[in-house]
Amino acid sequence: MLEHSRAASATAKGLATGRQRLFLLTLTVTCSFGMLSSKIYVPSIAAIASALETSIAHVQLTFVDTFWLLQAACWR
Repeated sequence: MLEHSRAASATAKGLATGRQRLFLLTLTVTCSFGMLSSKIYVPSIAAIASALETSIAHVQLTFVDTFWLLQAACWR
């Protein structure tokens, strides 16, 4: 009986470690999207504004709104 409870405890610890790793991986990937998107989109904001015949502020607002909508959709 004691051996069975030790095995169950070891399995539970393994699951906790797996969940922690998954959480850290998810957190890392999520944080990386912000840096990646800023490296891609920030240099092109002026060109996008020119192509769409709008202001740079409107293009920036679109990026911010899209980010928040995607984030809200992912966490629901």
